[in-house]
Amino acid sequence: LTVTFRAVTNCTALRIAALLPTGFDFTSASISSASSVTATIVTGSSLPDLSETASDGSSVSSSDDGVITLQASLVEGQLVKLLLKDVVLADTAGSTEWLLETFADSTLVDNRVVSGFRQPGLISVVSSSLQNELDPYFTSGGDRTSDELQLMNSWTPRASQPAVAIFTLRFPSLVSSGESLVISTDSDAVLSSAAANLTVVDPNGQQSSPPFTATITSAGALSLVLGDSIVANSEVTVEFPLTSTASSARGAAGNWRFETQDGGTLPTHTNDALLGRFSLVESLSLDVTATHAPPTGEFAVTLSISLGSARPSLLYLLAPSSFEVTTNCTVSLATTSCYHLSADDDASLFIVPESSLYLSGDLTISVYVTAPALDDASNTWKLSAYSLEDSVTAPSSANIASIIDYQIGWGEDRSGFTLTPITGAVAAYGAIPLATVSVAITFPVTHYGSLQPKALQVYAPENYELSCAASYFRLISMPRNSSVCTTSPLTITLEDESAFPEGTHTFMMGVTVPRTTPTSSSSSVAPYFRIRLLEDADNTALSKVVDAATTIPGHEVQSLLLRLKQPTLSWASSKPDSTTTITLRLTFDRALAAGSSVLAFAAILIELPEDIDHTMTSSSELSNLNSEFPLAEDGVQLDAVGSSSTKFGGSAPTLRKIRLVRDESQAVPAGTHGWVFPIAIPSTMPTANIWYMSLCSDASCTSKDDSSVFTTFAVSGFFLNEVSAVQGYTASSGSSRVW
Repeated sequence: LTVTFRAVTNCTALRIAALLPTGFDFTSASISSASSVTATIVTGSSLPDLSETASDGSSVSSSDDGVITLQASLVEGQLVKLLLKDVVLADTAGSTEWLLETFADSTLVDNRVVSGFRQPGLISVVSSSLQNELDPYFTSGGDRTSDELQLMNSWTPRASQPAVAIFTLRFPSLVSSGESLVISTDSDAVLSSAAANLTVVDPNGQQSSPPFTATITSAGALSLVLGDSIVANSEVTVEFPLTSTASSARGAAGNWRFETQDGGTLPTHTNDALLGRFSLVESLSLDVTATHAPPTGEFAVTLSISLGSARPSLLYLLAPSSFEVTTNCTVSLATTSCYHLSADDDASLFIVPESSLYLSGDLTISVYVTAPALDDASNTWKLSAYSLEDSVTAPSSANIASIIDYQIGWGEDRSGFTLTPITGAVAAYGAIPLATVSVAITFPVTHYGSLQPKALQVYAPENYELSCAASYFRLISMPRNSSVCTTSPLTITLEDESAFPEGTHTFMMGVTVPRTTPTSSSSSVAPYFRIRLLEDADNTALSKVVDAATTIPGHEVQSLLLRLKQPTLSWASSKPDSTTTITLRLTFDRALAAGSSVLAFAAILIELPEDIDHTMTSSSELSNLNSEFPLAEDGVQLDAVGSSSTKFGGSAPTLRKIRLVRDESQAVPAGTHGWVFPIAIPSTMPTANIWYMSLCSDASCTSKDDSSVFTTFAVSGFFLNEVSAVQGYTASSGSSRVW
C-alpha cells in the first residue's frame, strides 16, 4: 500500500486504520520505503482509541489487525510517502475507507478519513481442468472408436497441442452487466475465443447461460463481455479451447489470472494469478510400418519413436483393437524388451529398456503382432510413456503393471499401415442352392527369401461346406504333383512337403452351397472365401502365415427354382498336339418353365482354357446330345474363323467360345443335356486349365464376367495323356445319346 500525506502539525507518531472493508491485516507488514522521513513500526502502542468510525457507522478497535502505528518525527508541512509491503487485503470487494491520525507523544493532533482504492473481490477457483484434444467438447470423435475416446480422453494434455480449459469460479459480490471477465496466463499458451462457453449457477442452484461477447485482447487474454449481471456467490463455469504451452517441464510458467473489469484502474474481482499451471506431457512422434503384413499373420512391425525431452522408463503401445499380441513380443534383445500381459487388452504391449532405467531420444523398435482378417475400422496406433523414477525396481514382465507412476508423454500414428493381402485371388463355382459343385480357387504364390509357403488353408463363406472328395479335388496348376488334402480347416500340402512354386496357381475342391447367400451381419468375413498360405506343412496350427486373402468374393446363391448338378467334362483322347472330341454335360434336376418371367435363362456360354482351341468352322460340327434341349434357330454360335465373330465382341476370333442360345418359348426339361465338339490339344496344357460354363439371362453374353451371367460353373480340364473317367463321344456313337 502506498500512503501519501502532508503533516499539518509537528508530530512524533502516526496511525493508519482500515475502516472499510474489514479484514485488512498489517500483522506481517513492513516498511518497504519512506521518503523524507525515518519511520518504524511500533507494536503495543499506548495511543488512545481511534478518533473516528467508518461511514457506515461501524467502529474499529485500535488493537485490530487492520491498524498499524508508526514512530516518525514530522514537522508542519512535511510531505510524506510510505510504501508498506506484505499487507493482507480484505476479502470483501468494494471501496476502501481509511483513517490517518498524527500524535505528539500520546496526544492526537490531527486526523482525516479518506476514501482509498477500490478493493477487488477475491475470486475463488472452485475447480480447474485441462482436457486433451479428444475431449467431447472439442471434437465429436470423427473416425475414432468409442473405446479409443474412452481410453485417451483421460490422458494428460500434451505440450503445444490443442486442449480445452474448464474453470469454475465463485464471485463474492455482484458482477454487473457490461463488465468483462478477463482470463490470461503468463505462459505461451494461445487462448481462443472460438466456441467459448459460459454457464452460471446462482446461490439458489438455478442454472443459466448468460449472453456474452468473446474476444482475444492484444495481450492474448480471453475477454468475455457479460450481457447480464451475475449475482454474488454465484459459480461461473467457463470453457474455451487453446493451444497449450510449448514446455512440458515442471516449474515452467503457466499461472492463470482471472479478473472482472469495468474500466477502472483496478479490477472489480481477481484471483491474483494464484492458480498454478496445468500439468502437460511431451508430444511423442510415432510411425508404425510393416514390410509385409498378411491378414491373420504374425509379423514384426517397426516403431519409429521420437521421445523429445521425455525420458520414460516404460512405453505402453496399443495397437488397433482387432490386432493381438503374444506374451513375449520381443523381436530381438537389443535395447528393449516387449511384454504382453494376459490380463490386459489383447492389443496392448509394454516396452521397457533392457539394460538401463529409462529410454531417451529417437528409437527404432520392432515388436511382433498378429493381424486381423481385415483392416481395422480405426487404424490408429497409440503410444503412452510413463516415468518410473520413484521406483527402485527396474521394470520387467513380473512387475510392469504395478510400477507405472505417471504419464510423461503420448503420441499416435493415425494411419498406421494397411494389411497386404494376396491380390488377384478368385473363387469360381456355380452358386446353385443346396448343390455340391466344384470351386476353383486361383491365387498367386510369392516367396519372401526363405519364407515360402508349404500349405494352403481354405475357408468357405458362412454355411458353405468344403470337401476334399476325389471327384472334385485337383491341383490344376500342378498336375504332376501328389498332394494331401485334409479338412477342418481344408488344408492342402504337397506329399513331399515341399514349397509351392512361385506363380499363379489354381486348385479345385468340392463345395456345398447353402440355401441363401450369407451376409456380413454375423461376421465381417462371412460372405467371403479366405485362404492362408503357411510356412510349415507339418504343424499348420502353429505355422507362420506367409500370405493370405480374406475377402475373396463368394457368389450370389441362385433361386431354388434352379436345380442343377455340377457339369462334367469327358474326352476321347488326350495326346499332345492332337485333335479330340469333348463332351460337356449339364444335368437339370428340375425343369425350367418356358418364358423368362419366372427365371430368365437365355443362353449357355462355354469358354475354353487359354491355349486350347475348338476346331469348328461351322455350327453343324457341334452335336446336341439331347434333342429335347430347346436350342433356338441359329442357336449354336461359335467364335470361329468364318463365323460371325463380332457376336462375341472381338475383331478376330479366339476359337475359345461357344454360345448355345435357348428358345425361351419352350421349357427346358429335367434330365442330362450334353454337347460334343472337336478341339485341338496343345503340346503343353495351360496352367489355368479350367473350362467355364455360364448361364446367361441375355442371349448376347460374351464372357463369364458379363452382367447378364447369373452363375458360372468351373469345370476341371484334363491333363496330357489322362484317361477320361466318363465315356466320351466319338463319331460312331451317334449324336442323339441322352445321359
